[in-house]
Amino acid sequence: MSSRLHNLADAFLKQGLYLRNWSPRIARTYGQAFTSLDNSGGFSDIPTKQQLERWIVSLRGKGVSPGGVNMYIRTINSFLSLVRRVYKLPGYIRLAKMLAVVFSSK
Repeated sequence: MSSRLHNLADAFLKQGLYLRNWSPRIARTYGQAFTSLDNSGGFSDIPTKQQLERWIVSLRGKGVSPGGVNMYIRTINSFLSLVRRVYKLPGYIRLAKMLAVVFSSK
């Protein structure tokens, strides 16, 4: 992760803990999303939609459930919204959540 992206992610997590009153568990879960994003490939700056979609595909390829992927997507969408709003960065990226398929034994 680039130092800029790392700094923004760190600020996002601190803001959540101290200004939004997240529990430590939520902050840890959101931190895991950033770790996963970082492990998927070194981004030089804010990831593009195509890079994020490749990340989602890699998560599913690793066996992460649709619910788990959706948690990561919520984290990144919230992060990108904050970055756009606070830091006045151009562009708007919003990832769509996955549909979970529920099978019935009937």
